[in-house]
Amino acid sequence: MKPNSTRQKAVGFVVSTFSPLSTFLPCPAGLTETSILCKKPGLVRGLGMSLVACCLLPVAHLPTAVAIPQKVSHDQIIQIKQIKQTECTTGIYKCPHRGEPIAWNDSAIPYIISPRRTKILNAQPKLRWNPVAGATSYTVSIKGEGVDWKTKVRDTQIVYSGQQPLQPGGYYLLIVRTDTGVSSADEPVIPGGLGFSLLEATQTQLIESQAAAIAQEPWTEEAKTLALANLYLNYGLTIEAVEILEDLVSRGVETAAIYNKIGELYWNFLALVPQAKNYYVKAVELADSNDIEEQTAAQDGLGQIEAKFGSSQEAIRLLTLARDGYEVLGNTERVSQLEKQLKVLIREGRK
Repeated sequence: MKPNSTRQKAVGFVVSTFSPLSTFLPCPAGLTETSILCKKPGLVRGLGMSLVACCLLPVAHLPTAVAIPQKVSHDQIIQIKQIKQTECTTGIYKCPHRGEPIAWNDSAIPYIISPRRTKILNAQPKLRWNPVAGATSYTVSIKGEGVDWKTKVRDTQIVYSGQQPLQPGGYYLLIVRTDTGVSSADEPVIPGGLGFSLLEATQTQLIESQAAAIAQEPWTEEAKTLALANLYLNYGLTIEAVEILEDLVSRGVETAAIYNKIGELYWNFLALVPQAKNYYVKAVELADSNDIEEQTAAQDGLGQIEAKFGSSQEAIRLLTLARDGYEVLGNTERVSQLEKQLKVLIREGRK
């Protein structure tokens, strides 16, 4: 199949795993579908899909999506997941070439939970931070383009009033200081910073149009939520994706794939280790032994966190299981990386 215009790319669109799918599903109306290119169970692990329906969309609609060649071979399709996982962009703080990017979230400081390291849709976002033992009040401020706002609260969250409007595309930093004298600014600097920005108006309009199209599809609510999360991620709206996935969990939809994805977003994008660990622990508990991909991803994610926390024996156990899983899956590159990491952990454990 050929695209109708040279200005179009094939882009994978996500549908749900919650019921078996044996036929092609169309892309949502409004996304200018021209053809369905492929269907392959289990292509993209990230949001727990068992099917990827591929359609042709204008390039401008999903600027950060992974492009699929017009003539799709089996090997090229399998690489889609690997590209999504290893691609390093400004939104990802944990990339192989960036050395040691971890800055631990110290419970003694009011580190920012949201919004941080993300774009946002809502010009009046909910501001959240870590509660600090002994603190009875927090001074909250936002600084950035056209904004120098401050207030004092006793809670650990507040909705931004919008009295000083956030500017689309402007970069902002949320800072919280306790009455005991510690500040979120005490968190070490990491690649990409800790700020946030309001999405440009043109992109907001595109998202609203595509979200409305998703809402009209005859899918389950779970499938619509997963599709919407994927749409948000394509535009760098990491915290928006996390929040709707967490809402999905709160409504009783609990799978290893969803917990893995939330853990991955907290770990790789938002640099929030405590939250990431909680979700990876749950993913390990929920992973079906027959679902090697999700089980391996959960063991790898949790193993990496345990290694950083200094729990070497537990890290060795989990990463050994992950390495074995990747061997079964045929991911030789990841097997090699884990074998090197395990040698270091074992050597350090003997000291």
